[in-house]
Amino acid sequence: MTHKRLKRLFTAAVLAMAMGNASAATITGMLGLNGSWQPMSGGVPSTVGDAKGIAFQTQSIGTATGDFITLLSGPAVVTMNGFDFNPVLAPNPVTLWSAGDFAFTMTSVNIELQTSIPNVGDFLILSGLGYITGIGFENTVADWIFSSQGGEGTDTFTWSSNSTAVVPLPPAAWLFGGALVGLVAVGRRRQGTSVRTPG
Repeated sequence: MTHKRLKRLFTAAVLAMAMGNASAATITGMLGLNGSWQPMSGGVPSTVGDAKGIAFQTQSIGTATGDFITLLSGPAVVTMNGFDFNPVLAPNPVTLWSAGDFAFTMTSVNIELQTSIPNVGDFLILSGLGYITGIGFENTVADWIFSSQGGEGTDTFTWSSNSTAVVPLPPAAWLFGGALVGLVAVGRRRQGTSVRTPG
């Protein structure tokens, strides 16, 4: 391969990598929601200790960072959908919340703490994974945590969704890497043939 062809291949690979980075950005930041909720079991209200699901009653934006900060500039309407968490997440997946141009789809749930302590209070902490969607953004993997504190009938919650995006290597980088490996192989083959002596 001539020096000119090698330069052209390198230039094409660099251009392809630059174009590969032109895709939509992932969502960054954290969104905190709060409000009131009702513990549910079998579709009817229950105690926190016996709850198998959650029905949201009121909700609002508490905190926002990163790309979510735009939700604080105007009266963003927040909607939340209830779900069952025990024995499994149902429905799965569930579009848990939407606010402005963003929505969160929950794909897993873990029970971290679920207890009712007489004369102390009721506690429920759930966590898991999902993904956040937003207009003009790529779907972004996110973790979440739900924390409830209070007595029966006065349960409040806080919800936090935090993006955990891993930036993938663009396909052009794989193409460029493969081209370099190919060039090395061709170079070694040529080097191997030129070193041979007639025997």
